[in-house]
Amino acid sequence: MGAAASAIGPTTTEFAIWNWGLNNKGQLGVGDTTTRSSPVQMGDKSDWVFWDSGIQAGAVNAAGELWMWGQGTAGALGQGNTTDYSSPVQVGSLTDWVAVSTGYINQTHATKTDGTLWAWGSNDSGQLGLGDTTDRSSPVQVGSLTDWGDTIATINFQSSQSVTGAVKPDGTLWMWGDNGDGQLGLGDTTSRCSPTQVGSDTDWTMVSIAGHDTSSGIKNTDELYTWGKGNYGQIGNGTDGEYSSPVQVAGAWSKVAGGGRSFIALRTNGALFAWGRNYQSWDPGGILGIGTSGSGTNECSPVQIGSLTDWADCVIGQGPGGAINTSSELFTWGANGDGALGNGTTTGSSSPAQVGSTEWGTFGRGTTRIHMSAYKL
Repeated sequence: MGAAASAIGPTTTEFAIWNWGLNNKGQLGVGDTTTRSSPVQMGDKSDWVFWDSGIQAGAVNAAGELWMWGQGTAGALGQGNTTDYSSPVQVGSLTDWVAVSTGYINQTHATKTDGTLWAWGSNDSGQLGLGDTTDRSSPVQVGSLTDWGDTIATINFQSSQSVTGAVKPDGTLWMWGDNGDGQLGLGDTTSRCSPTQVGSDTDWTMVSIAGHDTSSGIKNTDELYTWGKGNYGQIGNGTDGEYSSPVQVAGAWSKVAGGGRSFIALRTNGALFAWGRNYQSWDPGGILGIGTSGSGTNECSPVQIGSLTDWADCVIGQGPGGAINTSSELFTWGANGDGALGNGTTTGSSSPAQVGSTEWGTFGRGTTRIHMSAYKL
C-alpha cells in the first residue's frame, strides 16, 4: 500500500510563492495585470505555509492570516465587495486560518484551527454548501460542525467551478453543488446545496475535480475512482460515458489532480499518467504531455507520460500541465499562449520540458485555466 496522498501545499515549511502565465485579473499577485512567461516571486514574503491558485488565489501565512488576490467576481476574495486585487489583501483580521481552496473560478472555501469550514463567492449551484444559492462576499460558516480538519495534515478539500468536495479526517467523502452530470457521485443528477456524504466508506484520502463536471478520489487502498461527465474520456475507464457513482480506474495510485476536462495522476511507483482532453482549439500544445496534440488525440484511459518513475507532484489545467520530480526539477507542457509553461516563451509543447534548475517544492493545487503556481525550496 502506498502512502496516503498529501494535502495541498507543503506541511512543515515556510516558503515564497512563485507564479507565471496569464495575469489578466491580477491572479499572479505581483501588483499588476501583466502576463509573465517565466516564474516571478509574489511579493517579498517567504512565510507562507499553504496556498491555492486559480483565477482568484489565496494563501495562509505562518501567523494564521488568510490573504487573497486575483478576480473578485461574486465576492470570491472575501473582501465584502466584487473588486479585483492584483496584490494580496487580508481577509479580515483573524489569525486562526489553516488552509484555503480557491476553486476553478469565483468561489472559495477555507478551514480554521477549530475545524470549522467557511465559504464565500459564487453560489449559483449551491457550491458554497450553505443550504441556498445566494452569493457571499465575506466568509460564512458551512454548517456548525468542527470536524473538517484543524491542521494542514488532516485537510483535503477542493472547490471547483460549481462543485465542492472534501475528505474529512475520518476518511468520509462529502460533495455538494452542481450535479447535472452526476459529478457529486451520489447515484443521481440532483444538485445539493449542503454537504452530502458519498456512500458510507471511511477510507478516502483525497478528492479532486476537473473543471466542473467530473470528480475523482483516492482511497487508502491506493484505489482511484472517477465519476461524472466523460465526454473527453476523463473518467479513465476506456469509455466516454457518464457515471453518477464512483468508477474505479485500474492501477495503484498515490495522487490525482484534475483540470479542465483532464486528469493527471501518480502511480505508487512514481510513474506519471494522464487522460481526458488533450487539445484546445486556441492552442494545440498537448495538454496530457504524452507527445501528441491536435483534435482527435483525447485519451479515455490513463497513458504514461514518458518512462520515468521519479515523479513527486503533478498538476493539470485547462491548457498546461506540470510535474516535479524527486530531484526538485520542474517540468511543464501543453498550451502556452500566455506563458503558462514558464519557459520564457509562448510556444506550446506536447512533451515535458524542464523549467529552471533543482529548486522546486510543490505546486499550488489550482493550476487552473492558463497559469501556474509553485514554491521554491
